[in-house]
Amino acid sequence: MKLTQYSGDSVTHTIPLKWQGAAFTPGTDWGLVFTAKRSARDADAAAVFQKASGAGITASGSNALVSTVAVDTVALGTMTLVWDIQAVHATLGTVRTVAYGPLEIKRDITREVTTSTTVHTTEPPLPFGG
Repeated sequence: MKLTQYSGDSVTHTIPLKWQGAAFTPGTDWGLVFTAKRSARDADAAAVFQKASGAGITASGSNALVSTVAVDTVALGTMTLVWDIQAVHATLGTVRTVAYGPLEIKRDITREVTTSTTVHTTEPPLPFGG
């Protein structure tokens, strides 16, 4: 499954989980690990970022909700990463790859969360946060 997001954005990706062609529902017996890398050949320690159950991944039925935060991608330019989700059984240690695909990162235009130059307008700007 192809994922797309802008660099530096906080996004929650809903990812269907499958094992041997059927929906995979992890329940409480399986932990999930999401890994994003520049290349599948890269070591896990060289991953751009990872998420895990309870730390960026929430299971919802047979879907994983993977939440990225700004720091995961803010330093990246336009590029395509590769990712997968592995399910690890809590007691047996069994590992299953239950989702994978490319993650397209698009470089955003605005880097700051406030304006960096004078804003010219015919109306007063609305204050942030209110």
